[in-house]
Amino acid sequence: MYMDFATKQEIYLCSNTGCKHNTPDCPAVFVMDEFPICTSGIFSYGNKIYVLSKGMDNEGAVTQDFYDLDGQLAETEASQAALYEMDTDGTNRHKVYSFDVGLTVEDTVLGNSEGLYFVTKKLSESTAEDSRSVTTSSGKTLLFWDADTKSAKEICKLDFDDGITRKIMGCLDNALVLSGVDYGKELTTDDYTMSDDDWNDMYKNSTEVISTLDLSNQKLSEKYSIDNQTLHSMAVVDNTLYVSYKDTGEVKAVNLENGEEKLLCSFTQNYIMNKLGDILCCQTWDASDDHTFYFVNTKTGEIQNSPLVNKALGWNLEFKAESGSKILVIYDYEYTPLGDDSYDITQYRYALIEKSDLYAGNGIYEPIKMIGKGC
Repeated sequence: MYMDFATKQEIYLCSNTGCKHNTPDCPAVFVMDEFPICTSGIFSYGNKIYVLSKGMDNEGAVTQDFYDLDGQLAETEASQAALYEMDTDGTNRHKVYSFDVGLTVEDTVLGNSEGLYFVTKKLSESTAEDSRSVTTSSGKTLLFWDADTKSAKEICKLDFDDGITRKIMGCLDNALVLSGVDYGKELTTDDYTMSDDDWNDMYKNSTEVISTLDLSNQKLSEKYSIDNQTLHSMAVVDNTLYVSYKDTGEVKAVNLENGEEKLLCSFTQNYIMNKLGDILCCQTWDASDDHTFYFVNTKTGEIQNSPLVNKALGWNLEFKAESGSKILVIYDYEYTPLGDDSYDITQYRYALIEKSDLYAGNGIYEPIKMIGKGC
């Protein structure tokens, strides 16, 4: 289903008259065997809709070993990921690319006018001394899929033999912004399975490293590093890294091209949770009754605290999409109390709201007429 912002309705991705939307030939139906639930992602690119069908990326997971009926360690293998393309009305769905068997595809997808970028890797399991298994990756690679030829090619490796596992956190004109934690060594299987206290001690003695990777020459350049003794949060907007520090309340802006650093603003509730265009969406660091957002304008440093929260339970709003001057939010629930401060959410209520009203705390919502549960 999709949400039509013009008519403010949730609509099945199907225009077949009389269709009950419960058979595989319906454009709105995605069969679980072909599109694993919770791990496959849908997105728009150009004038098409794409679905990345993929299995779970459980890199870093620590699990108890399971054995089959013959007493052998049960092995798991990544399902073959694939990219599907369809028209905006859901018709003409077809597979346009199959990733190599055994590769796991990360969730992040980037694009330019020519095609899409994906990160692939090989996952493997090793057993620690306490018989638990640790999932690690190797051969992490940046892949480019050409939208015209429907073919893919390797751009570069994303393993740099320095013991740092990196994730994409943003991009510049022709470069990726990567973040990773430097523990001063390559982690072993037993490191992953150490006690929580020992892990926290090791983490506090590590450093978070922000680098850029120039795609034209594959040059990796370190741009910023932060001691993990200090609680912080980060986001990339345009060519700038924004870093907030809990202890000082500072929000700093670091130009990723020339390294220039400046203070943007200071306030207590500066935990960066999200971003909407050039606005940082911040909340309090500590578990409290304050579920409101503090919106920071990255151009001016102005801070606006919006009192808007979920109407039903007072939880924070959930931002789902942007369209021009409006934001799609989950602003209300229907729910059943289960006791012990837990709830069964039976209906997620969506609405559009003008960005200016959201930031100013004006609850002028344009509700979406829902068909399903909304999640």
